[in-house]
Amino acid sequence: MSASIPGVRQGLEKSLKARAASYEGSFLTAFAGPVAVIRKLADFLDDPDWPYVNGKFDNVTPAKFLDYCVQLGLVPEQSAQSKAGGGSKSIPALSQLDAWRAKKAQSG
Repeated sequence: MSASIPGVRQGLEKSLKARAASYEGSFLTAFAGPVAVIRKLADFLDDPDWPYVNGKFDNVTPAKFLDYCVQLGLVPEQSAQSKAGGGSKSIPALSQLDAWRAKKAQSG
């Protein structure tokens, strides 16, 4: 991969940094497991042999990577297309988890 072309992992790290900045508490600690998995997926997608890694065609990793992005809140809640009424909204799973954790912390 050329040094001038950013990889999946590089873009992921920028997104994680931005998400962590908007999160109260330590995002990377609170979601250490999913973050570790998405980093492995990003590294796998950056493999120069991808999509033929170890002699096998991989068409699953991109979908799993994007699922983790949605679940970790690394995608916009609404795209410009959905604001115009043409697309679907992303799943706000992380914000629901954040709300549950806040409620749990208040209740003791």
